[in-house]
This record gives sequence, C-alpha cells and structure tokens, in this order.
Amino acid sequence: MKITLDFFIRENSAVFYENEQYPRWMGARFPVKMLQGPDKKNKGQKRDQLWPQIRDRHYNRVIKLLIAVFPAIQPEQAHWKSLVNHLMIEVWDAIRPCLRQFESGYQLDIKQQAEFYSPKQVWRCPYTRRALDVTLLGYSPYLPGSKEIAPEKAVLIEMPELPVRHWRLSGGGEIAREERLEWLESNALIQHAREEGLWSTRSDRLALKDSWYRLEEHSAQRTPEQNQFNEKQFKSGKVNVLNCSTTMEMGVDIGGMSLVAMNNVPPAPANYLQRAGRAGRRGESASAAITLCKNTAHGMEVFKDPLWAFNTTASAPRVRFGSSSIVQRHVNALVLGLFLRAEVPDATKLSCKWFFEGDESQCLRFLHWLNHQADQLADKLKRLTQGTVLMSLTATQLLTRTQAMMQQVDIRWSSQLAILLENIEALKADNSAWEETPAGKAIAYQLRDYRGAYLFSKLISEAFLPGHGFPVGVVNFNYLTADELEKRRAIKATQADPNEGGESFSRRIEKLPSRDLPTALREYAPGADVVLGGKVYRSSGIMLGKVLASGQELSGDHHIPWFWHCRKCGAGATSTTRPVECSHCKADIQQLDVKRYLQPVGFATDIRYQAHNDVSMPAQLPWKDPRVLVPSSVWVSLPDAGLGRYRFSHSGELFHFSEGEFGHGYAICLSCGRAESQTQPQRTPENLKNPERENTHYLLRGGSNDRQGSNKLCHGHVHKDLWLGYSSRTDMVELQLNDDNGLLIRDEVAARSLAVALREGLAHKLGIENTELGVTTQQARDINGYTGYSIFIYDNNAGGAGYAVQLIDHWADVFNYARKLLDCSCDKFCHHCLLSYDSQHYVNRLDRHHALTLLTNVRLQRLNLAPEYQYFGDGSRVETNPLSLRIAQCLNSEIYDSCSLVLAGPQEQWDFAQWPLFKELLQFACSGGNVELLVATPLANLTDSSRHQLSALAAMPGGRLQVKSIATAQLMQGKGRWLAQVTREGQSQQWAADDSATVAPGELWGQSASSPVVTLKGTSGKTFSGQILSAEDLLPALPTGAVRINLCEQLDGPLEGFGSRFWSLVTQQHAGWKQAFTRHKEITHVEYSDRYLNSPFTARLLGEILTELVEQGMAERASLTVCVKKLDYNSRQHDALYNAWLNEEDRQQVVTTLLEEGYLGPAWPGAISWLTGDNQSTEHGRELTVTFSDGSQHYVLLDMGLSYWLCIEDTFFDFALRVPLQVERLANTRARAVAPGNDLRSYIIAG
Repeated sequence: MKITLDFFIRENSAVFYENEQYPRWMGARFPVKMLQGPDKKNKGQKRDQLWPQIRDRHYNRVIKLLIAVFPAIQPEQAHWKSLVNHLMIEVWDAIRPCLRQFESGYQLDIKQQAEFYSPKQVWRCPYTRRALDVTLLGYSPYLPGSKEIAPEKAVLIEMPELPVRHWRLSGGGEIAREERLEWLESNALIQHAREEGLWSTRSDRLALKDSWYRLEEHSAQRTPEQNQFNEKQFKSGKVNVLNCSTTMEMGVDIGGMSLVAMNNVPPAPANYLQRAGRAGRRGESASAAITLCKNTAHGMEVFKDPLWAFNTTASAPRVRFGSSSIVQRHVNALVLGLFLRAEVPDATKLSCKWFFEGDESQCLRFLHWLNHQADQLADKLKRLTQGTVLMSLTATQLLTRTQAMMQQVDIRWSSQLAILLENIEALKADNSAWEETPAGKAIAYQLRDYRGAYLFSKLISEAFLPGHGFPVGVVNFNYLTADELEKRRAIKATQADPNEGGESFSRRIEKLPSRDLPTALREYAPGADVVLGGKVYRSSGIMLGKVLASGQELSGDHHIPWFWHCRKCGAGATSTTRPVECSHCKADIQQLDVKRYLQPVGFATDIRYQAHNDVSMPAQLPWKDPRVLVPSSVWVSLPDAGLGRYRFSHSGELFHFSEGEFGHGYAICLSCGRAESQTQPQRTPENLKNPERENTHYLLRGGSNDRQGSNKLCHGHVHKDLWLGYSSRTDMVELQLNDDNGLLIRDEVAARSLAVALREGLAHKLGIENTELGVTTQQARDINGYTGYSIFIYDNNAGGAGYAVQLIDHWADVFNYARKLLDCSCDKFCHHCLLSYDSQHYVNRLDRHHALTLLTNVRLQRLNLAPEYQYFGDGSRVETNPLSLRIAQCLNSEIYDSCSLVLAGPQEQWDFAQWPLFKELLQFACSGGNVELLVATPLANLTDSSRHQLSALAAMPGGRLQVKSIATAQLMQGKGRWLAQVTREGQSQQWAADDSATVAPGELWGQSASSPVVTLKGTSGKTFSGQILSAEDLLPALPTGAVRINLCEQLDGPLEGFGSRFWSLVTQQHAGWKQAFTRHKEITHVEYSDRYLNSPFTARLLGEILTELVEQGMAERASLTVCVKKLDYNSRQHDALYNAWLNEEDRQQVVTTLLEEGYLGPAWPGAISWLTGDNQSTEHGRELTVTFSDGSQHYVLLDMGLSYWLCIEDTFFDFALRVPLQVERLANTRARAVAPGNDLRSYIIAG
C-alpha cells in the first residue's frame, strides 16, 4: 500500500491542493491528475489516472514491481491477470478512505493524511542509490529498464539518531558545538551511511544545527528599491551574501562587508583592487578577498602568481580619437549641457516627457537654439575636437550633425509614444472602464515608465550622448501578466493615500527588466523562457514600431529593412530596400539569401501566461553568430604581404539576429506583436490560428472587455518568414590570413580557432575581459578573388569602445600569446585554451591543432619587417594604419607644423574631391601649418582639371600651401619610393613604400596592395629641390570665350533660390550666358554629368538650377539627361540630407518626381533620362551642358561639383520613407547651402 501511495498516487500528482496555484510553484511543471477507481476502464479526460491493473502490455511501476518480485506471475494468462487485478482492488479498498472524493474522481489529501517521521532503517536502491523507507520484499520500485536483467535487492542501512533532540539538554541549555562535532565524527552509523552515499555534507550541517547562508542578488536588473532593501538586510545580518555584478567595483560602498569573493579573476590589477576594496570599510575591523581561478589561461597565470595584482604595473589607458561617432557624442554632450544651463531655468525635471512632448517642447527649442550658436560655440568646439578625427569640421558642421542626431531621437521617441497613445484610445473605445482591466493597467504602467524615463539615460541608449561603456539600444521585457497586475491591484488597495506624503504607489511599481538588443534577441526572443526573481516567464511576442502599428500586410511600399547574404563570396549587409545583386562580387539575386527583419522596441509575455518556478529546463533559442561587414575600408598588408592583409573600421556593421527556434523565421502579427517560431517556411504556426474564428488569434497583451483578457481576439495580419534583427556600428578588424601556398585560408576550424586565440591575446594585452571582444569568421574573397575565410574581431559594445582596433598596433605580441595559448595538452579545446562563455556555442569549429598550423615559428618571424622593406634602415617600422588616416592623425595631433606629400600617377586617377586627406590638409594650412605638395608629374602632362585644382590650392591666402614640381629621381628611398613626411624642429616622421603604392590624389592615395608601407621616426625630415609653382603658373589656358569664376560665399543661403543665385553669378561673368538669358533662347536639351550626385542635398541643388531655367521660360520643351556613377552599396546609410542614397531606384525616382511634378516651381516639361555607369564610363568632370534650338551650346564646368557646398540646418532625412514622402521632405526642407569655412576656394568655368 505504501508503495502504491508513493510510486503511483504521489508520483502521478493525484494530490489535492487547497490552492490550485500551488503546483506551478513547486519547482517542476507537472499536471495534477484525478484518480479513477478500478471499475473505470477508460479515461474520460486527459487528466484522468486509471487505477493500476493488468489491461495491456503497458504496465505501470506497481504492476512491473509485482511481476519482477514474483516471477511466477504470467500476466498474459487470465488466471494471473484476475489474481493481480483482485489484489489491486483490495489495495484500492484499503486506500480509498484516505482519498478525497470529487465529482470527477479522487485525490490524496496529503495535508490531512500525511505525517513526517524519521526512519531508523532505510533501503539503498541499487539503481538510483536513493534512500527508500519501504520496499517489496527488499526490492526497489526502481527496476532496470531491460527485462533480461534480473533485479537486485536493496541494501538495508541503519540510520543514526541524534543523542538528544534538538541538541537541547533537559535543563534548557544546548550541547556545545565541539561535542556535536565529536559525535558526528565518531558515530559508526554515520560513517557507514556516508560510505553508502546516504549521508552528505548537507546532512552534517543539518545534524549540527548549523546556521545557513541567505543569498540575495544586487545588480542593475533589480529595482533600486529591491537593492536598497537587500543592502539594509545585509547590514543587519539577515542577508549573509550579496551576489553582485561587476558594477560593484565602480565605487559602490555598502558597508558591513568583511569578505569579497570573486568567481573569476578580474582582467586587470585595477579591477582586482577596486573589487577587493569593497570590503573592510566603515569601521569593519577585518577584510579579506578570495578569488576563484578558473581553468583559463588568465586564471592559471594568476593562480601561479597570487601577487599578480600587486606586482603588475598597470598599463596607462590610451585615449583614441579616431572614432568620429564617439567624438561627436562628446560634442553633443557639450552643446546640450550649455543649452540646459543657459536656456532652461529649471532643469531638475529631466524626464523624457519634459524634454520631448508639447508643441513647443524643449527638444524643439534645442534644435532651434543650435541654428544660431555656431559663432558663439566655435572656440569651445575647437578646443573639444582639437586633435580628433573631427578637428577639420567647422562649428556649423558639428552643430548640424548634432541637429540631425537629435531629430532622429525625437522622431523615434515620438513614434513609440504615438503607438502607446493609440493603444489606449483603442482600449477606451472598447470599454469606458479600461483602466481597471489588466491590459489597461499594463499599457498605463508602460506609458508612465516611458514618459518618466530619465532623459540622459534615454539619450545614452540612443547613442546621442557618450555611453562610458554602458550598453546602447536597450529594450524592455514586459513580464506583467494578469495575475501580476491583479496582485498589484490588491496591494494598491491596502496602501495609504499617496497624497498624504511619501512616494506614490505608481512610482514604486517595479520597472521592467531590460537588456541591450543583441542580448535581448537571445534571452527575450519569442519562445524563450525568462527567469526573473525565481519566476519563469515565456516570451510570446514583440513590441512593434509605428510603421507596423496598423497591422496591414507588408507590401513593397513598406520600408521594412532587409538583410542579405551572398552564397558566392560570403558578403552581406542590411538595406532599406530589397537588394538586386551582391555589392561585392555582383552576383545576381539568385545567389543571395534575402530576409526581411524587424527590430523590436521591446518584448512581452502573453498577459494570460501563468508564471512558474521550474528552472530545470528553460526554453532557449539557438545561438547565432552575428553577421559583420567592414564598410569600404582600406586594406593594409601585414609586415610580410605574403602572410595576408587586414582592414579596420570604427563604424563596422554588426548584425545580430534571431531566426526562430527552427531556423525558418517567425510569424508575427503586425498589430498586437504576437510571434511564434515557424516550423517550415510560409507556414503559420498553430498558436496563431484560432480554431473557432478564422484569421484571428488572441491579443498578446489582452483586451479591455474581459478582466483576464482571455476572450479578446486580434484580427491583425500575421506576416510570415520574418527575422528579428538589430544592426549596430562598432570598432572591428577584419584579418585575411594566407596559408603556406599564399591563398586565403579555407579551413574554417583553423580560422575560428585562431580568432578565439587572438581575442584572448588582445584581451590579455589590453587588460580587459575577453567578453568585451567578439569574434567570428565569414566566407570572403581575397585580393585575387579566391574564396576563403576572414577573421573578425570586434567590440561587443555597440558604438565601439576602441579595443578591437588596437590589435593593429600589437600584431607580434598578440600572435605570440596566441601561440603560447594553443600549446595546450588537451585534444582539441578546453577552458585553458579555446573554450569560453561564447565559444562553447561553436565547439564543432574549434581545434587548436588546426590553428597551430598557422602559427609556426617561421610564420611568426614573418611578422617582423623583412630586410628588403627596411627602406629607412634599422629604424624602419611597419605602418599599421592606412597612410591617409595616419597622416590625418599626425596633422590633428598638434605635434607637427609641416607636411610634405608626393603627387603623381595617371591623370585619370586624380580626384581631389575623393582624396581622404584633402580637407585635413586644408584645415592644417588654415590653422598655421605648412603644406608642401610635391608634384612628380611634368606640368605639361597634367590635365586642365588637375591644373585648375592645384591652382586653387596654391591661391589659398597666407601662402601656407605650396605646390612644388620635382624630379621623380628625388623620391627614391632605399629600394622603395618616398611618399610623405610630417616634421617639426627636432622631430619628424616619414613614409615610403614600393612602386606599387598609389600616389595619385584620390581615394586610393598611399595604398600599397602588395607590400607594407614603412615609416621612420627621426629628428629631421627630407628636403626636395624643385620649382615652386604659383597659382598663375598652374592655370591652364581657358578655351576661347570661357571664363573662370572663383567661388567662395557668393551662393550661400537657403536652398530655395539657389538656382536664381547660381545663374545670376554665371550671367554676370559670362557674356554668352547673359545674352542667352536676356533673349530667353529656347533650350532643347540639358545634360548634367556628375559622378557624385548621390545625396538628396546635391539633388535639390541640381533641381533648383534646372527649375530656374524653366522659370525663365527657356526650357519649355527641353529634355534632360543625367549622367551619374552607380551608387556604392558598401556605404553606410545615415539619416541626413547630405548622405548618399543606397538605392538606385530611389535616387532616380526622387529626382525625376521632384522635377516632373513641379515641387520646386514650374514642372520640367520634357523627358528625363538617366545614364548610370562606373568610374571608367562616367566623365570625371562635373559639367552642365545646355543645347539651344539653334544648335549652339553653352556649358558650366563645376570644379568640385555640387558637393562643394555644405548642408546645414534642418538636415534630417529619412531614407526609409516611400518615394513620394522623400520628395515632399526634400522639397520642404529649410536647410541652407554654405561654402566650406576653411578658405577652400573652388571655381566654375562658364563657356
């Protein structure tokens, strides 16, 4: 009977609970069964549990035990079947009085019937080694799985008893702990039970009546109120251990702390000292620090050297100013702080509602204030950006960038607010008492938290302000269910009136947990279990952006982003439009894997979900490597070009995604956000189908008509095959290593293993946690077009922290550490070499032996500069940065006061507008530096365009920029060719490369594909003899009838009217054009050629120029041809008028619509055609050619094209809008066009 009670009734949960919610809080999820008597032969419902009898060949544990213990029983025979069933009926009759009867069956009322007792003897099960208080003739109910194995008997074990109950003497005193310990160590029964595995260390502590530790979490994932409460409990001794995150090392002082225990070795001595310093404060008489050294390379080093933190010299932190996004955030912080100080009398209420809401919001005031602050803030901004990558930008340009970024933040915040308000209006329409419903409460709490969020925290998460290492792109998980909301309502009912002092109840509501989006896509993705405070919640959907709030079916007009991956070359990227080909290898759409994805603004559980505390098997989604792309960066060869090459970027794209549990994407309702993983493509999951009403499903967050939200249906469209994704920018390095045959490595295991080892080496070198860096490998193509694998190392922090890019300065140290790390004794990988928190997810691609083949002694030696490349002798060093970038850093550093560069090469490659150093050199000269451009091409061989550009530079005021003609022989430097130098009295730095280096001023200047660029730091530079060319010397003879018109600030002003100002300037200087305008000569055709007509800003300028011709009545029947270069799909999509389109069709349609529909004035009357080509097929010159009805032609040649002018004020532009909305935004912008403020003069030639 006891066995039947334990191993049938209790094991199958046929137990009565006073509260039906108890079962889900018992640590395991199990259905409560209803017991049926022996007379019932079939189940009436799923929860029925039939009484054990011999019915078929599927026997339960009790019947199996009878058959095993009594081998004579033959269950197939009617006699034995009747006998066993009769026995079980007898057992039923005996147990029946202990059961509680219900209409649908019976359950054991364990509270009324059960008692606890301490057995003096137990049986040790031979199979589970568990202690059993009862057996059947010595046999355990746990039997071997195979019938062929004869069951063994359990072993009877005598169990000890305490000599005195509760260790309390008859007089009331307690026996001393020393005597208890002596009994514990000397008792023979305890020793025997310990040997049999039935007495654990926990049993020792129970028997001794020792105190227990109480642990609580103290981290940013808990509310401040919870953390403060736990701190008070800790100080009072009611909590013994606080389990803290690493934020504790940031100066948190709790007090009452005597011991700090670290579960891993901190990455650097400073981290260790900070953590250890939390103990022994506020009068604590003693302090100690304990560190667990895990079996990792760093952990084992510290284990062997315990004084590591005290003997190691802390490396000085390096401040890098090469990231424009990081510097811009500091600019934003400066100007926002000045605005709040000067314009806002009370800046203490820094909530998002205060800043963003209202017709005259503080945000709008800030944007308007920026329009008039360029002159006042110029000095402050110059000091802030001095020596940084943004040094060359004017105050106007910096403030324009700030405006655009704040406009983006404002639009995103307002869009999400609109969704919340729309949801409230929908609830109000359903039920006037919507505030009392679970769905109403949930949205009200969410709206309150959204509006009340701290402004600076929001701006940091939006990457507007410096993050100081804190995550950006943070989203919430809304775990508030109907049960939670009902509980809170009950608590609120017991609270005092909030108006009677103290904090209101709504302010004490727990904030929603949050994660950065890359983490949230794994932990909060629909279908994943989220554990909060010991409770388990199931994520059931996402919070949507405004573009999808209507729930309409997606069409081509909806700019939901796309992600594509090329199967041919391995490239991939995100795009606002569907790609038509690979931007790298030009493979067609058939070679691309193309997916649409949504970026959630949050995640949520079903409001009806019943949380539980079964954390034994939480549902988790598969780990996915992010996709990475280094956009249009310069490749630099390793010291030995045969080893490979690398490139880096401060704005590499990192695309984290979730493709669902089965890899086929999600089906997502575009109204309520409910989402389910698809088991197959194009198939809607069953949970999104309502069997009672077609094309409906239950609302994710419930409805307003029902308090439990159980009957509210959603009619929104469910879109299939969607990914969830997040695209961010960060610092990253791409490394392409060659094998011994000179080909890009094709062994992904070797590439991935080496990537992990290099990550460990870089983290060790920088003294940071390896979790600060991420690694991956992707299929790629090398310089010769061969396919293999690239290694990527990147900063995990969105926006970049400057760690990954430091790899380029430490190649030898990092590779040597990687070699040391891989010299391990394990078979393939272990925690000491390659296994870590993230690499555990791709152990099938780890093998240290494969990576070691790339780190032989011979290959490591090749990381040192070979003798044939030591152009400057023993002091030669490899230049690890692209030369243009390194020189720009030197010019911005204020260390040097002179700069010399060589210009030569084929004339078709000369393009000053695309030369990365062009603006830096101008800024340097305007700031008092001396620039010397050494032209190694004979003057007679220079094209008119090149001579005009050099003449404009030579004419710069102050004479700080000189153009000198020199002989090519002077450029010989050892076995190489001299390229550039920066100097100051007593110090210099020079660069040289072999003859393959490009020296034509353009995008590729200073790049050498087949060998390294070499540098030398010394005390003096090199001098060159030659003829200094004046502006007049350089000017070519103009064609007959043509005039040169110098440009500076003549055309500055609003975009509206730019065309009028442009033609007024031309007609004032050129008689032929003046006559044409005066006589209103009829134009039959206009052609404009410009490689770089790729932004809405330049398109608007062109539109103004052409519309003015129609306005003058000269182009009433004229056709138009626009010749442009194909857009660069590798470019990064920004959100400003002066940024380039990424979609060719958008560019053409916007410009064509702008003209044909007369958005800027009279409509363009004739046909408009586009000619799109590459660099070779598109003319270099930016020229407007007009053909008149009499066959004559006039032209205007723009030196730098329409890109010469800068766009300021009201620059935000949403490239994701549909074409008509883009046209409206472009036509209605209040932006202004101004000439650069660095004395850069351009020109136009009218003829």
